[in-house]
Amino acid sequence: MLSKHLIKILLFLPLVAIFSCQTGHSPEGFAISGKIPSHSGQKVRLKEMDPKEILNLDSVTADASGNFTLNEKVKEAGFYILQFGTGKELLLSMEPGEKLEISGKLENIPEGIQVSGSAGTMLLKEFYNLSNRNKIKVDSLKAILHGAEGTPDFYKLSISADSAFQKINNDQKALEKDFIDKHHESLASLIVLNFALGATPVLSMDEDLDYYQKLTALSARYPGNKHVVFHQQRVTVFIDNKSKPKFH
Repeated sequence: MLSKHLIKILLFLPLVAIFSCQTGHSPEGFAISGKIPSHSGQKVRLKEMDPKEILNLDSVTADASGNFTLNEKVKEAGFYILQFGTGKELLLSMEPGEKLEISGKLENIPEGIQVSGSAGTMLLKEFYNLSNRNKIKVDSLKAILHGAEGTPDFYKLSISADSAFQKINNDQKALEKDFIDKHHESLASLIVLNFALGATPVLSMDEDLDYYQKLTALSARYPGNKHVVFHQQRVTVFIDNKSKPKFH
């Protein structure tokens, strides 16, 4: 019988590439401009990642050279998704007054995309470049297991794979903790905190509560930000529930 850890890994969700870039501009909103030659004449959709849902905002058709521009009025820092007709998605970390420029090849995300300007989003791009290596390892192990299904060696192979999956998960956890330790004042850390290599985030409140608590301090830099407030509420509820007496 496969371990719980292996079952979670086998439920691996596709890696979402994250990156954006920015320079200081009008504080009333942000602008996004891109050049993706392979996406000429196709739709580019902008969506907002609200803490509880995904909201459709705007869309534009790239020209014959793959150029496109989007503008959005915002009042606070947040996370947005650029969705391309090919099915590829970019998760953006944007703040009022920023200008995002994107170029490169969608076929090779995240390494094939170039960005500039946003310190926080550049950190996320670096994080996803590194995390993608773990994703490739996971995908490779999944393919091996899938190919061995129904064979006499499957059980023995699954035991070895489980050990390999555990090592990958531990490596990913160390990567995320290091990121948050170094960049706990960046809103990007909230994305890293909730990153999953399987059905659930790599860092959990049960095992890594100190990292969840560390990011509640983002309120000093982003007072009233809905993503920070939502995070604080989650942590508060978890701690309150944990402190309640258990009755049997």
